[in-house]
Amino acid sequence: MCADHSYSVMEFTLDLQLLRAVMAIARTGSISAAAEELALSQSAVTKQLQRIEDRLGVRLFERRARGVEPTVYGEALVRRGQLIDRQLGDTLDELRALAGGERGDVAIGAGQTWLHGPLPRALTRLVKRRPGVRVRVIAEPMPRMLDELRASRLDLVFAPWTEEIDRSAIAWTPILVDDLQVMARRGHPLVRTPPASLRDLDPFGWALSGPANPTRRRLAAIYEHEGLHMPGPVIEAESLTLLTGLVRGSDLLTVLPNVRFPWMKRGLAVIDSPRMAWRRASGIFRRQDAVPTPAARALLDELLRVCRSFYGEAGLAVEATADLLSAVPDIPQEEPVMLAEVAR
Repeated sequence: MCADHSYSVMEFTLDLQLLRAVMAIARTGSISAAAEELALSQSAVTKQLQRIEDRLGVRLFERRARGVEPTVYGEALVRRGQLIDRQLGDTLDELRALAGGERGDVAIGAGQTWLHGPLPRALTRLVKRRPGVRVRVIAEPMPRMLDELRASRLDLVFAPWTEEIDRSAIAWTPILVDDLQVMARRGHPLVRTPPASLRDLDPFGWALSGPANPTRRRLAAIYEHEGLHMPGPVIEAESLTLLTGLVRGSDLLTVLPNVRFPWMKRGLAVIDSPRMAWRRASGIFRRQDAVPTPAARALLDELLRVCRSFYGEAGLAVEATADLLSAVPDIPQEEPVMLAEVAR
């Protein structure tokens, strides 16, 4: 037998069937018993042993009166082969778990409405049902989240529609339809005496998100439509918790979605002004060339269930199916009329 033991990893290939034949021989102590265990003929197992010994250039077993015993080479190969076999089994189990959405990593960006609305409950349901899934959530200004999405550092972004996207690279699927309304603390002067014009709002000041926020941009568009310049906010912050807390404790105004999350509006009241209420859609941004992973789809399934419970079917912008991304796979060629309307 050739004694050249210089193996190249790039050149060396080892058939798993041959490796399992060696392990069966070592486990049973004979070629005939290994053949029976593997449901093969004795001659087939003998040929497999000869093939691997010729390939390695070493003898793996010594023949004894009562069967065979592994040589030092055979012991080393069996020891490593058992490890390979376990790792292969673990790998296949992991792949099956990934394919079923039981494991995997999901990175998402989310706007404030999602963070303080349906997303926490959907994530709670997801990790309870699929404890092997890991989720990373970021809450940044919209342009930054879209940059992260384009760079493949995020899988999905949950946010309201915005015109500032590259439609050739990013797709949008609407999920929710809600109403945005000007809100103030209960007992605010404008709650008792609704404003007659936008100018009636200005003395109280605004508490709003940054200039890239879609809701703030829509508010600015309302002012522009009336031929007015919107005053800069007194308080500018990306935290919805901070903004609502400031409004509850002052005469500042803000804009919030009129959704069914009682805590969000606790202590607040809607400013009754038809010109200061408008409808919007919010949904998923994703890369056009990306196929959502099973773990991401599992998150979307949970999210849709939560949205149904909060909004009902009338508040959903997509047909209530388990697969959100097949419901409206591509961004519309034109923004829907209900989104373009400044006032209802």
